[in-house]
Amino acid sequence: MLYQTLLLALISFMIGFFIGKAKGKKEGIRQSILVTPLLVRKRSLEEGECLICNNKLKNLFLSKEEKKF
Repeated sequence: MLYQTLLLALISFMIGFFIGKAKGKKEGIRQSILVTPLLVRKRSLEEGECLICNNKLKNLFLSKEEKKF
């Protein structure tokens, strides 16, 4: 009887573990899809160069007076 209870507890734990692992992996992939464009934009602004097309970014943060010229 004791072995059956322990076996049932172990099987229940393993089922819960694998379901949680699969759910966590899906959630991680979803979060990475949402965050990646933000990280690419941040890195592009920091480096001053587009990471996709390699164009140089110039005068991104000009004041209103500087934009007039």
